[in-house]
Amino acid sequence: MSEASYKKFQLYCNNCHWKRLTDGGDIKDLYEIKTSPVPTGIPIFDPETKKIITPKPQSQKRKFRCPTCGFAIVPRVVPDYQKEADAKLEIQDRALKRKELEEKILKDRNRRSNEEDRIDGSEAGAEGRAIQRPDSFGNEG
Repeated sequence: MSEASYKKFQLYCNNCHWKRLTDGGDIKDLYEIKTSPVPTGIPIFDPETKKIITPKPQSQKRKFRCPTCGFAIVPRVVPDYQKEADAKLEIQDRALKRKELEEKILKDRNRRSNEEDRIDGSEAGAEGRAIQRPDSFGNEG
């Protein structure tokens, strides 16, 4: 699904099951129900300035009248599931690459430590004596 053809909003009537998917440009034929802002708190009297302070009201969602039955409908955002799936796949790919890189670093570190422990000049992976490191008390380990 291309970005241009993806619709962002769904208008759905629960009463008559009328439905329309839209990007917001083709709602001119619908009647918009006027809504007033909702007060968020009570007015407060400020004793210093001797004025009443009213909090800012919160605006409501836009509402439209259903063209078939007349009930109020509210547009809902339709999530882009393809975008979410692509993001999950990208996260999984990054985790897999990171795990492979950590395993490679761990193998290189183990290989180097095996090569450094040889005192008889033999190659790593071949039979040979490893260096005996003294423990914290000075005894041979």
